[in-house]
Amino acid sequence: ADDGEEEEEEEEEEEEQKLLLPLSFPAGAAPTAPLAYYYSRCALHGRAPDAAFSIALQTSADFVVASSTTFKLSDLLPVCETLAKCDTCVARLCLNWCALGPMACVALAACLRENTSVRVLEITGNAIDDGATEALAVVIKSGTRLEQIDLHGNSITAAGARVLAGAIRDAKRRGSALQRFRMTNNYLHQEGVDLMEAAAKDTAPHGDDEHH
Repeated sequence: ADDGEEEEEEEEEEEEQKLLLPLSFPAGAAPTAPLAYYYSRCALHGRAPDAAFSIALQTSADFVVASSTTFKLSDLLPVCETLAKCDTCVARLCLNWCALGPMACVALAACLRENTSVRVLEITGNAIDDGATEALAVVIKSGTRLEQIDLHGNSITAAGARVLAGAIRDAKRRGSALQRFRMTNNYLHQEGVDLMEAAAKDTAPHGDDEHH
């Protein structure tokens, strides 16, 4: 039974990797109807639209709190493609406890390099590990408009903290907008905590640093 479960997990991971390979955002002018574009991307990936994201686009809301507790990568790709391609009002993207996993985090990072509206990214409790920190580091260093990132309750260790801390320092030198970076309840141990606290000194002027 254990062997069967491992084979199933490996097959799912291979499928996710195939989905990420062609990940790119179509060139051309931004669509004038983000909701219609989102529906078209959902149809392309064979997934049902997320209710919360659909409502946000329809009402021009400035925040999205995901309505699903399980987001497969194929569910997230239409969201990523829409945020990357369309002019939306979404400033706060909350995908807490959605079972995203590290590969979905990589897809999110790719879209955020293109997006100009999201200021707050909340992805707590999503089993995000060190494998996704390189992608997040690229976003942090790329000068996006992100002001807050919440990674509470994931599986990042001191190795991932080292990558992120380096990115935060580099971003600060470039005038990054990042103000708050939360990493409580990860697996940082003292080494990781020290790394993040050192990096946080430049990004939390009011002493609001949480990196345990």
